[in-house]
Amino acid sequence: MTKIDLGILVTLIVVLVTGILMMPAEECSGDAMAVRVETVHLLKEGKLGVPEEIATKYWGDKGMFFCKNEVTGKWFPKYGVINSLIYVPALRLEQLLEGKLEYPISPLRLLLLNIHNIVLSLMCAALFYLTVRLFTQSQTVACIYVLSIIYMTFCWYYFRAQIFEIHALLFLSGAFYSAFRGRRELLIQGISVIAGSVRAWILACALFLGVLILSKTLYVVLLPAFFAFFFLSLKEANNRVRLIGLAWFCIPVGLLCTILLALNHFKFGSIYNTGYSQWVAESKPLSGDVIKGMWGYIFDGQWGVLSCFPIIMIAFFYWRRFYNMNRIEAVMILSTAAIILAINSCFINWRGTWCYGPRYLLPILSLVGMPAIYLLEDVSSIKKQWARIASVLGLLFFGISLIAIQSFVIRLPFYTWYQLDAIVAKQYSSKTARYMFETPYWLINRDIVAMQTGGNSALSELLKSELPRDQKQRAEELIFTLKPNYYWFR
Repeated sequence: MTKIDLGILVTLIVVLVTGILMMPAEECSGDAMAVRVETVHLLKEGKLGVPEEIATKYWGDKGMFFCKNEVTGKWFPKYGVINSLIYVPALRLEQLLEGKLEYPISPLRLLLLNIHNIVLSLMCAALFYLTVRLFTQSQTVACIYVLSIIYMTFCWYYFRAQIFEIHALLFLSGAFYSAFRGRRELLIQGISVIAGSVRAWILACALFLGVLILSKTLYVVLLPAFFAFFFLSLKEANNRVRLIGLAWFCIPVGLLCTILLALNHFKFGSIYNTGYSQWVAESKPLSGDVIKGMWGYIFDGQWGVLSCFPIIMIAFFYWRRFYNMNRIEAVMILSTAAIILAINSCFINWRGTWCYGPRYLLPILSLVGMPAIYLLEDVSSIKKQWARIASVLGLLFFGISLIAIQSFVIRLPFYTWYQLDAIVAKQYSSKTARYMFETPYWLINRDIVAMQTGGNSALSELLKSELPRDQKQRAEELIFTLKPNYYWFR
């Protein structure tokens, strides 16, 4: 890289300005709101856990959000402790500014959570950019690719939603960048010794993986892939150098895994209890249909990668080139993606629901789509000016179309589809069901916006012909009361 990388500055400025202008006007409820109950309790009482009266009164069935330690009788969120700790700065600032800290949402908390997401978005964008720059010399290509995967895919939704998918995205991106950077430093420094810079990057990778596992235990399945990556990177080194290099990875990972087991015992009464067994509806979380899950993750119109992360279709045609140029890194990305896809396809609730798109795959998709940078490089190297201009205009049209699609998703409240589904669910005909479950979210949102502005849409026709009068009235009341989900523009 050059001493001053203008590409990363442009990238971060765009992400910062967009993040500020497009801040959501509502808090995205659900899992992350539950962990913030623990954050509040930690700041007020100085200890982990949640009050029993809150866990049992307001948050559904036992195990749905909070689990009970049957030995101590205490209640804890079933999610990783890092998700509670990461909100400490934002909620501590609220406590200082307001002089108190309560469990319900407040206008100040919404603003602080939005700022929290903007900061994490900037960190994610920086890691995306730095990772891409390891594989391209062009700052422009790296900048365009990073902005594309953020704003032309469902990633934009999770940069705004105050939920902890963005945490997993940050930690896994950090682990990959550190691993790839460590390998580059190893190639530069040589394999006769483990230089300080190499040890630092291996340690950074281990720490990122550690906090990733402490945010969601499931990611422990990725440890063998990262170990194999460093083992293959050091295979030409002598035994002493290889042992030292692997020790810098294994020791911190081992310590963090020990912390995880201790936390499981403290929170759930057993080192083997991860907190996902008390909710009756999902007491066997990995008992789902793996084939159905894989098919849905790839091809489903609402939940599939092809629908929500279309850049991956471009990347598909360039993966062979990427593999030929970066074999170990390519195998690492694909093997990790395969593990994440396979394990989440086994999940009984593979969709994740109450979200947008395949959120469980989000942390790896920016890397799976990375070979698309070669399309940008090919276009920039076209010698004939007219052909280059035509190609650029074509890509520009494609990009603007994808941004417009995502803008319909972020325009309305986070759970608009679920609100509408709750009204029409009892009146499903085959036509209604096809519309609700096969039409992409952005198209349903576009139909809603069209109705709000007096236009015709497939949804308006459906309401007229399919629903009884009372159901139609309730649906229209919902549609016409929905406000834009923008903090500054409502």
